[in-house]
Amino acid sequence: VGFPVFKLFSKDVIYDYPIRAGRQSADITAWLEKKMESPFVYLDTKEDFDAFTDKFRTVVGAFYHENSARYRSYEATAHTFKDELNMEFGLITNQGFAADVGMMDSEISVFRKDLDKVVYEGAPTFDDVSTFVLKNWVPDIFEYTNRDSEKIGLLQEKGVVKNLVMMFIDKDADYFDEKMKMYSEVRQEFASSDTLFAFEDCKRNGRNTFLQRHCNLVQTDCPAIRGIYIQDLDFPKVKPDPLTKANVRNLVNGLNTKTLEPYWRSANVPQKKDELDNGVRVLVSLNFDDVVGDQEKHVFVMFYTPWCAQCKKLMPDWEKLAEDYKDNEDIIIAKIDMIDNEVKEFATLYSWPVFKLFPKYKDTFVNFKENKTYEELKSFINIYALFDDTNEVLKRSLDEMNDEDRDITEKIILGMKVELPKEEVERFAPAEELGEGRPRQKVLTKEEWEEFDRLQDEVMEPHTHDDDEDPHEH
Repeated sequence: VGFPVFKLFSKDVIYDYPIRAGRQSADITAWLEKKMESPFVYLDTKEDFDAFTDKFRTVVGAFYHENSARYRSYEATAHTFKDELNMEFGLITNQGFAADVGMMDSEISVFRKDLDKVVYEGAPTFDDVSTFVLKNWVPDIFEYTNRDSEKIGLLQEKGVVKNLVMMFIDKDADYFDEKMKMYSEVRQEFASSDTLFAFEDCKRNGRNTFLQRHCNLVQTDCPAIRGIYIQDLDFPKVKPDPLTKANVRNLVNGLNTKTLEPYWRSANVPQKKDELDNGVRVLVSLNFDDVVGDQEKHVFVMFYTPWCAQCKKLMPDWEKLAEDYKDNEDIIIAKIDMIDNEVKEFATLYSWPVFKLFPKYKDTFVNFKENKTYEELKSFINIYALFDDTNEVLKRSLDEMNDEDRDITEKIILGMKVELPKEEVERFAPAEELGEGRPRQKVLTKEEWEEFDRLQDEVMEPHTHDDDEDPHEH
């Protein structure tokens, strides 16, 4: 949640200030003034009523008294959705006129141009009324624009839809009518489904909408279709090819049962001559696991996006780091473009840049959480890569020792760890576990230090043999 957050508490209903609205006092005041006004279009004549209900989707309530729970829920629903979803709410207060147009007292109905009206028959609560309105307001095929992410979020929040089928299409193309007809036919097969069918004009909107970025689409991909689990946007989208009725039908069935194989995008694996970019190893989804999983290499990876300002600022430092270690065969400084690539384990990363070290000998990674500077990055790789190499050699030699020597040597290794600068130990090993299964660099107590010194003296003390003793008997 981003702060500050504004909420209006009124008549037992909580209104959230829109996420994308301005944060200046004038913006907030204007929003409050709208909430104080009536959200209704008052319908007093047959002409007004016919013109109002002839629109694509409208909601009308007939109330002769404004003190009922049902009325308050209807009013709160209108206040909530009028501006956020650009919905229109009508109100009839004349009992005789309501009867003339076929409405009863306290009736709430959604009028749909393409279908018969739907009458609300549920409980008089805000949640129930608002869910009913949303569910019946959604058109059979929803045209998505750059401002509609919040609308889809509301539909998901209310449980109206769980899945999204999105067709990206050029509205000016010759194939548009044919594809829309096919799409509409599949939609009718799933009329009772909680899957939202939508389309977006990929030519007019470019690649600036959330869904196009999420699906990594460009104009040359059109026409295309993707399936998205709205309730779990971190779950990868699904990509069926080509755009046919059978594939769309299978896509919807698979979304409803959550049995589809996810689609992970990847750029092409670079050729040998293109593996390095200013000294930095270029990774893509298809070769990511092979490179970072190399048990003989420490791989330090920068996850970035080309449009990220901080990524651009840090890239020269990252390239300088690559230059520093270019002659070290054990260390790879790498980067991966997270717009052109998706890595399953890191699909939830949305803030850039992110740095992770994949140490050799281990099937794990270590997060870099320090200040993003050249000095800190270099200090980090020295601590976790170069020190670990020395430590690993010592630990491997333990296997060849007897129990007594192994116990002594392990204590010596602990002592070596403590010889790191205290601030480095605290910075890079502050917890009992570092989150990826790496043991803490232990800091010895005074008593442990004394015991360590005693053992170290014992080990280092020269051993003499009696003249008649065979030294090889030990």
